[in-house]
Amino acid sequence: MTTIELAQKATIVANSLRMVDTSFNDFSLALEGSTSKLPFNDTPASFLSLVDLCQSVNTAMRNTLSVYHEAFRALSDSLKKPWEWKEEFSSHTLIKSEQMQQVFNVHTYTCLTKYITSLKNNQQGELRAALDESLVKPFTFVSDRLVSERVKQLQRDYNQPVDTILKLEGKPKMFLPEGIERLMYQVYFSTESMEGVFRQCAGKSEMEQYFKYIGVVDFDLIDGVLACALIKKYIREISEPIWPVELYDQLINITENFGGNLAMWKMKFRGMYNTVPDQNKTFLEYFVPLCLKIVEHKTSKMNVNNLAICVGPAVIRKSAMTEGMFSQYVFLAFTNILTAALDIFPQIQLKFIDSRIKEVCSPSSLYIDTFGKKVSKNKRGAKTPTVMRKLFSDKGLSQAKHRRSVSSLAAESISKQLIPKM
Repeated sequence: MTTIELAQKATIVANSLRMVDTSFNDFSLALEGSTSKLPFNDTPASFLSLVDLCQSVNTAMRNTLSVYHEAFRALSDSLKKPWEWKEEFSSHTLIKSEQMQQVFNVHTYTCLTKYITSLKNNQQGELRAALDESLVKPFTFVSDRLVSERVKQLQRDYNQPVDTILKLEGKPKMFLPEGIERLMYQVYFSTESMEGVFRQCAGKSEMEQYFKYIGVVDFDLIDGVLACALIKKYIREISEPIWPVELYDQLINITENFGGNLAMWKMKFRGMYNTVPDQNKTFLEYFVPLCLKIVEHKTSKMNVNNLAICVGPAVIRKSAMTEGMFSQYVFLAFTNILTAALDIFPQIQLKFIDSRIKEVCSPSSLYIDTFGKKVSKNKRGAKTPTVMRKLFSDKGLSQAKHRRSVSSLAAESISKQLIPKM
């Protein structure tokens, strides 16, 4: 039943109570008329005394009905009014549908809480006992919290650098922004097809809507292709790139000079990597194993070469997307990062933990505690992470093949001037 339908039912009850009150009044007048021809008799058990008692009871009942009438009328009015917070509905159909359900749930909860509170404040006797403060208070507390939680979720802005989002979410630098972590976990542990991830892009307006409402969107609506498109969009568009701008030239330089010698390149990279800010390190050390997982996935057609072409320029760039003469070194640098991942990021095997899937992908919230969580038709499975060293056996690059792949990648990039569409 929708909020409007509930409001209509409340209106019917209020109107019915008004009709009952009118009937009570008619009954009282008729009862009073039945004594008009009787002589005065004020003895305790006389007919006149009985009528007086009935009239007193009727008055008390009418007063009670008046309280109920006012309560139902106020409930109906509040249900029909806009909710207490400002929230625009998404232009994307799926997001809007889920959003409307959440809004109406919270709005209905707050209206019903006010209805109960109004009855509690205007009743005596058994009803007041049934609406004891200890029973009503938890609902008023939750009602206020639901609204404040909603407002906070709507204020999330993922068009900001990682460290800014972490501060707003109250998280230390060794964590990921909550929305990005959920997207990465969903892709990493997904049992769905990985065909097209990071290569196919969702519609521009669709991605913008998911980011605008990332605090309230149902992540079960997001498949692997869309999740990767959102991750890529974030990496590509944030004002402070994941690979620090101040280290861009240095990375290009060591890749230009040592990119074909992986052992030497790794040594140079390690020394430079120590100066990368903690929040950027955290992001890279999640994103790299995610890329390797995609390379490993049986339904993915990605290898480290074309994955570097698809996402490398989004990770390693200056203020704008990297283009021109240095693009081949960006591809090569990211290829080397993926190839040597286990050596230069020794902790990445511990980033995605299957015991944290529920915690990350289904985080607790007051809304879920209050209304429950819908069961998704597209359930995502959870598999224990495979050992990373197996990643290079098929689609990945072996150390022996690295030198040949490096030269072919650079030649391809230069000859075709391949600048990927991001």
